[in-house]
Amino acid sequence: MEALRRELQTLSERYSQKCLEIGALNQAAAERERELQRLLSHWSGQALMELNNRFSEEIAKLRTFMSGNGPNDGRLQVGEKSSAELEVLLRVKENELQYLRKEVSCLREDLQNMQKDKRYASEKYKDIYVELNNIKSRSEREIDQLKEHLRLAMSALREEAALRNSVGE
Repeated sequence: MEALRRELQTLSERYSQKCLEIGALNQAAAERERELQRLLSHWSGQALMELNNRFSEEIAKLRTFMSGNGPNDGRLQVGEKSSAELEVLLRVKENELQYLRKEVSCLREDLQNMQKDKRYASEKYKDIYVELNNIKSRSEREIDQLKEHLRLAMSALREEAALRNSVGE
């Protein structure tokens, strides 16, 4: 009976430990998810809008310059850039934009992976919880059965002792 109590205590401690581990995993996943959401909204919102605006301005300047509709019909004034410089600048801006889009895509994938991990941890928690509850219920039933056997054995011993006392008198 004492062995069953120790086993039940051990199982209860393991159950508590698993619950704590799963809680910590869920908390870490939630924190990571919040951080990814924050980064994703920062990059996809503010930075992309800003780059798109600058990119649109540069394209408009380049188109104006290339069409010859700008000031002085395409003649460069002091401080203006040549078409080759503008093309290089345009390529650089396109590359920056492409890089940021890839970065946003990676962050979205990370967020999706974190959400999958969170779902997996939650399912694992549920499975462990059910398993430990089943073990606990089974152990409690076994303890109750052993208590009943012990009660019957003690009753039989008392009857035997009473019989010996009555025969010995």
